Amino acid sequence: MSFRAFLNLHWVWLLLSAVTVGCTLGPTPVPTASPLAETWNLPPPTPPSTLPELIAALSDSDIETRIVAAQALGAMGPDAETAVPALTRNLYYDVPHVRTAAAWALGEIGPAAKPAVPVLIVVLLTGSDNAREAAAVALGKIQDSTAVPALASGLYDESPWVRIFSAEAIARLTGQSFPGTPPSKEGGYILDESGEAIIVLAAREWWRKDGWQQDWLRDVAITPVSESTPVPSAPTSP
Repeated sequence: MSFRAFLNLHWVWLLLSAVTVGCTLGPTPVPTASPLAETWNLPPPTPPSTLPELIAALSDSDIETRIVAAQALGAMGPDAETAVPALTRNLYYDVPHVRTAAAWALGEIGPAAKPAVPVLIVVLLTGSDNAREAAAVALGKIQDSTAVPALASGLYDESPWVRIFSAEAIARLTGQSFPGTPPSKEGGYILDESGEAIIVLAAREWWRKDGWQQDWLRDVAITPVSESTPVPSAPTSP
């Protein structure tokens, strides 16, 4: 046998050996997922749902967490009364959406949120458009008549919705029946020739003639509230 033939037989033997070993051990398994796949596929963390968890979430560093917590607390209505101090502190948070969510939640809690009225008045007079709108609505729902003078100022706000919601809140707090109120939530507001809502004009007229003469703020002290200071006590209604 020539040397060339010997080399050819040697390579054939090596090839057959490799095939035999492969058939014996079976194919190498192909990974179907990354080693991190199990981590990626984990369900998201369960959001806070109990009242203590939601109150704690109002101090979270994540803005969205605070907003979601405020919305959940507002959905609880009066049952979330113990969240009023934490929601009140969020009225001074430096993100408008957080302040808006907190104001809305306090309104949904209703009269039990009266300790927040002084701070809601500050938001009504100084907040962003959405926060001022939410504060006006909340002040009407909380039903503390000490907010009437601030709501009267809201009748002249640059935002038409703040003006309308302030008029509606005054009507709720004073028992007035201003013309121009929609017959249902789906109805639109009636406007005059200048484009102003009739309900706003009627509320302004009531304030000029009668409202300003009443002592709405008797025995009320407004104390500023920050993230670290205690919430002011409930104001005394006249």
